[in-house]
Amino acid sequence: MIVCSAFSKKEKALVLKNSLMALGTPFIIEENNLYRVFFGIYPKDQIDIGTKQLTNSKIVYSKVNFQLIGKDITSALTNEMISADLKILNALSEKGDNSYETAKLKEWLLSLPGPDAKSVNYSTMIELNKYLTAMPVLLKKKKQKKDIYTSINLLRKY
Repeated sequence: MIVCSAFSKKEKALVLKNSLMALGTPFIIEENNLYRVFFGIYPKDQIDIGTKQLTNSKIVYSKVNFQLIGKDITSALTNEMISADLKILNALSEKGDNSYETAKLKEWLLSLPGPDAKSVNYSTMIELNKYLTAMPVLLKKKKQKKDIYTSINLLRKY
């Protein structure tokens, strides 16, 4: 994730968020009386997309990395599911994309083996699978904000 700042007052966070709108789809998360302004969530190999825009605009940022714990099949599948979700969220962040079809994602989810109950990521995979399976066949951009929050909360479990 790319974080641009954190504020104790929502008004200040909104000013920064609004100034970032020309570059992407920033969002704010309130946590412990702080309003954190995020620029985006990216797979590791695509984070330069966001950081280049911010660097060119002389905006200070920091990167927050999430790393999957566990080296079993359940952990690997959980990682793939997170990557698929990030792909959708980033596609919806792009200008001009108003929706995303999830039919192939749902088909892929049905083909996956069940998680190993002994895996450290067992409950996360079940919750993530439930979340992704419940997505509408046509995910619309206006619902993206809620989906970002869901993704972040699932990522924080690691």
